Amino acid sequence: MAPLSIAIDGPAACGKSSLAKALARRIGLYHLETGGLYRSVALFFLERGGPTDDPHRILDLLPEMDLSIRPDGSSSREIHFFLGDRDVTVDIRSETVGKWASTVATIPAVRTYLLPVQRHFAENDRIVMDGRDIGTVILPDASLKIFLSAPAATRALRRWLQLGGENAPQSLQEIQDDLEERDRQDLARSIAPLTRASDAIDLDNSRMTIDESVDWVIERLPK
Repeated sequence: MAPLSIAIDGPAACGKSSLAKALARRIGLYHLETGGLYRSVALFFLERGGPTDDPHRILDLLPEMDLSIRPDGSSSREIHFFLGDRDVTVDIRSETVGKWASTVATIPAVRTYLLPVQRHFAENDRIVMDGRDIGTVILPDASLKIFLSAPAATRALRRWLQLGGENAPQSLQEIQDDLEERDRQDLARSIAPLTRASDAIDLDNSRMTIDESVDWVIERLPK
């Protein structure tokens, strides 16, 4: 089977992971959501008193972090995130962890720590990865690069419904405000900001289902 690598970049809550996961299942790829790595690091720091801007404390804590990624062994070829022997794949999905993940991703020592982890996994010959700098940093030679987008209001509504709608721990407006702030952080940060690769294809999925988005991507795969 010929090698294939797909990079999906885009802002927070635009559906990158959902698209990558569905695409992986449809055409038999490994899926690594790199945001899960930063969320795992954020969880690690939060459980030890919270992320900090003190580089010395960060450097002291990083060697203690036993972070690994493992295929779940199912036909979906999904990846689970572990801290030691603890599967944190579900724990890292909280809004608190998500907010801190953007901060953690700006810390040079953290990015240096995670880069070989990501690149090592990317050596697999059939993979889809999603994040904010996959097409520009992690997989610059990807077979196909997608830049996914949707307005903040659309992304906030999706996240609000995902969190339970009226039972969500945050209001729709609070979620939208948080997403817009994360967008500003991701675009402005000096370390690996959210960037569209020059050879990426744009996909606004505001009015598309996941299946329609998968079909759209498959139509653009290299022949």
